[in-house]
Amino acid sequence: MTPVAFAALKAHLGIVNMLVNGGGGGGTSTTPVDTANTPPSPSQAAAVVADINIANNRGETPLLLATQAGHGRVANLLLSFPGVYVNTANCEGMTALNAAAKAGRTEIASAILFKRQLQANKENKQKVGELITRRFLRSRT
Repeated sequence: MTPVAFAALKAHLGIVNMLVNGGGGGGTSTTPVDTANTPPSPSQAAAVVADINIANNRGETPLLLATQAGHGRVANLLLSFPGVYVNTANCEGMTALNAAAKAGRTEIASAILFKRQLQANKENKQKVGELITRRFLRSRT
């Protein structure tokens, strides 16, 4: 289990934030209160995409673990990163959205659905852009 996954499972919001945002030394001291709701910068987000999505041997990501345990603030922090995978399923086929729905955690489920919609919109815009470009290039030949 990665440090991010363990901290997410135990609801250590400040530690999750410190690990995901690349803290942990370097001469500056930040407390969990200072950083608990700080969104990541684009460079920080790019640096941690792999870490927040690493699954354990059962296929559980930090997002799934936090959701299963009902740690909404941790789940929301993880969802604030653009590269978090919201559709990853564990070995039993359970996704974070499934876990939230099963446990009646409507706030977490809503946040996951919102993130899925944002990701779908981004993918659709990219596909439309590619389609327009292809048609434009075909019309010029």
